Amino acid sequence: MRRNSNYVIFLVLLFLIAFTAISQPAPIELRKSISQYGITWEFDKPMQTGQFVTGDWWVVGPVTIVKITPEPGPVSVDQSNIKINHWNDTSLKTDTVLRNGSAIVLKAGYKQSYDSRAGAFDLSGCVKLPMKLESNRSLISSISNTSLPVDNFCKNIMWEGEYKCQNVMKTAAVLTCLDAVPPSDAFRPPYVGTAKPIFLTRDIHWDFLPQLQPASEVPSWEEFERYFQRPWIDHLMSWSQQELVPNENGPNYGREHARLVSIASLMLCLDVPQKQKEKLTIELIQRGIDLYGIAMNGGYWNEGGGHSSGRKWPILFASILLENPKLAELPETAFFQEDTQTYYGKGWFGQTALWQMIMHHGKRDTYEEKSPELWEKWDKTSEGYRVCCNAVAWTGTALAARYMKAIKLWGHDAHFDYIERWMREDDPYQEERGNRKRPDGETKTFDPFVTAMWKAHRKNAPEQEMSGIHRKWVWQGNKGVWVPNGKNIGLAQLIIENIQKETIVKAEQLMKESPVTVADSSCKRSAGGKNDFYSEGDYWWPDPANPTGPYIQKDGQTNPENFVAHRLAMIRLSEISATLTSAWLITGKQKYADQVLKHLNAWFVAPETRMNPNMLYAQAIWGRFTGRGIGLIDAYHFVEVVRSVKVLESNKGLSPEQLQPVKAWFSDFLNWMTTHQYGIDEMNAKNNHGTCWAVTAAAMADLTGNKEVLEMCTDRFKTVFLPAQMADDGSFPQELRRTKPYGYSLFNIDAMCNLAEILSTPENNLWEFQTPDGKSLKKGMEYIYPFIADKSKWPFAKDIYIWDEWPVRQSSLLFAGLAYQNQEYINTFLRLPANPTHPEVIRNVPVRHPVIWLVK
Repeated sequence: MRRNSNYVIFLVLLFLIAFTAISQPAPIELRKSISQYGITWEFDKPMQTGQFVTGDWWVVGPVTIVKITPEPGPVSVDQSNIKINHWNDTSLKTDTVLRNGSAIVLKAGYKQSYDSRAGAFDLSGCVKLPMKLESNRSLISSISNTSLPVDNFCKNIMWEGEYKCQNVMKTAAVLTCLDAVPPSDAFRPPYVGTAKPIFLTRDIHWDFLPQLQPASEVPSWEEFERYFQRPWIDHLMSWSQQELVPNENGPNYGREHARLVSIASLMLCLDVPQKQKEKLTIELIQRGIDLYGIAMNGGYWNEGGGHSSGRKWPILFASILLENPKLAELPETAFFQEDTQTYYGKGWFGQTALWQMIMHHGKRDTYEEKSPELWEKWDKTSEGYRVCCNAVAWTGTALAARYMKAIKLWGHDAHFDYIERWMREDDPYQEERGNRKRPDGETKTFDPFVTAMWKAHRKNAPEQEMSGIHRKWVWQGNKGVWVPNGKNIGLAQLIIENIQKETIVKAEQLMKESPVTVADSSCKRSAGGKNDFYSEGDYWWPDPANPTGPYIQKDGQTNPENFVAHRLAMIRLSEISATLTSAWLITGKQKYADQVLKHLNAWFVAPETRMNPNMLYAQAIWGRFTGRGIGLIDAYHFVEVVRSVKVLESNKGLSPEQLQPVKAWFSDFLNWMTTHQYGIDEMNAKNNHGTCWAVTAAAMADLTGNKEVLEMCTDRFKTVFLPAQMADDGSFPQELRRTKPYGYSLFNIDAMCNLAEILSTPENNLWEFQTPDGKSLKKGMEYIYPFIADKSKWPFAKDIYIWDEWPVRQSSLLFAGLAYQNQEYINTFLRLPANPTHPEVIRNVPVRHPVIWLVK
């Protein structure tokens, strides 16, 4: 990448010629054939065609393609010299079935139809001619290499041992079929999927690019324009892509994906004329558009030590420069290696921004928390990948993101803090390392330009708000999931580690339990039938003056003779389902999920034992009511049952077919509780009953996809619960008036926090919501927490019943501790009793199983 002054002049002239070509697409014409990168498509008749600003072709269709050159098909001899890598692996085989394949890719996945020598080959996906290419489809056509090995795409930045590679594809081109002529300054739409959004160069905000002084020799603009000129084929979600992708189009390994993007991004941050930046800017934006399309159609990048790097920043770069937030609004399924591999914790020498290997020949465990003397084989391998393949490639994009004020948009703070740790020149951990030397690779990258730019410009990067999003990627059962992760200390991981042993012990005990439903007990005072839930008002007693007459109320005093068997059975179901689901998440053992299903089927599916989906006979009062709206509060104990079903479904512990009738039951119950007068009465209750109704409804709506109810519950949280129930100081006056003010205050703040945990989204975060007069969950927690930490400070009367048994592990501490990253809340949660035994406490703490809530 070195050059003299004459060469610079030559490159500038060459660039001007090249940019003129790219900025002035070929005129729109009727053509019967078009060609690019050695690939020709022939149509059955002349069609309206043209080129996007990137030079890629479009055609107004539908169009019938009668011939593709070179022609897809078999070969007679395979001349591949396939080598096994140092892992004793290869995704290649000698095979003659197909070369030069073409495919329409609607979803990212594990299949390719370009070359039969490569892994994940699917002959059925290769298009057969003649073919009709419909509008809003992209055809990817390829040329295969005739022999292996071949030159590495970016060998100029590689080392001698990697000058050659064994990629079976040589090149590829994309033909996009649209239903109308695009604007002359249009980018090519994504090549994956059927959505073909049109983005325009006229919308580029050139002023969003920084103007930094070069800190060292600048790489060749022409060379980097060539790196990004052709589409990088990137829809195969497997390491086998490394031996498939065209070696004349793009890099074959994620480390080089990220390195090239890092270098290019910093080049575009230089104080050089806009004209000099234009071609590379357009190409990097196009790369982001393609990755956006892949992400929106099932793409994710999470495999290997360095295989999946470099895919996130081009999307965000395109979103920023086009000032199009939609590009950055990616689905939860689109996760990126820079994020999954970084998290907060307590490292062995005091480091807090940590790195982990997620997947490499199986699921990998974290290791930086362990002293190196305890490292096993894969721990040492992980450390090797940490040093060779990640921060060395990520540093340039991290610096560009800082200067483009994109940290909040990125949405994973640990990534940036980890880069800071890697590049920090002084070593604050030297003493803690002891005899262990800091790895030589730290403080620099493989690319001198990137290293020099960091050292020159990092200290002057603009201060900006961090995202506040702290998550850790963990294995739960058979699936990787995000869990909350506190900065400096992984709060969620701390909780899991604290409770996982006791959870598994309890789960083993519960494996022996058979289902018990409402059909297993009855009360002669019930007006319902065998399958109807029945309970009686807790604080209602026989009248001494009229023993056979209507019951009378004694507020706060529970009548031990009332019928509670159905409520206890429901609480038992909640305990069993949540504990077994937690054990399944922790261990991955299918037996726990299968046992949950037995209980679910008994309660909600089997005709003889199922509960009818209503609570017409709950909280009855002898001589007064056969059932009441406030009886719906008993359904609060369905919340963790519902959560268990959601976790098992979303993490594939049980199949959709197994859970469909269970979900249908909850859908029916939700319909009843939102339309029957009992449910409407409870919804409108002005104290904790209204809050608990919303928690129950929101949990069921979240499971069954009832957006209308979710929106209603969110609205009630904002416009009814906080404004009407909370005082200016954060207390709940209606609960303080009760005979058990402490217990009811705990109960209602728990319910509020449970509701926020279920309903909050990144776009609508109830933890941060505040009413115009300043009421918020944060204020509620600030009010109640001192009295949880030290009950002796409670300034009101003691509860007339079960004063000594409070507090326990209140769900408000758990959820608020994670939401506000409050270590004190979590520490208090963990020191409080985990397994209350008093029936009244159990009844008032329906959310008691953290693991199922830490899974997102």
